[in-house]
Amino acid sequence: MKIGYLFIVLFISACGTSDIPIEMNRFHRDQSDTLYLVAIKDLRDSLDSICRVNFEANVQIALDSILKVRREEEKKLRERIK
Repeated sequence: MKIGYLFIVLFISACGTSDIPIEMNRFHRDQSDTLYLVAIKDLRDSLDSICRVNFEANVQIALDSILKVRREEEKKLRERIK
């Protein structure tokens, strides 16, 4: 039963907000930078391969969008001339 009370007290205290400012020293900043660089390297390789696979489709979508806008502009100009 004591463990149950302890768990409840710890749970309630863990849910509170803390207004204590967190300051990182040089070691922590270097560590976070290293973790970031490792993660971004893995992501960069994945995203580059996805980009290569989808490049043609994305170019076609952009081209179709540009052509659609231009055709609408041309249609408005032709209607204005009439």
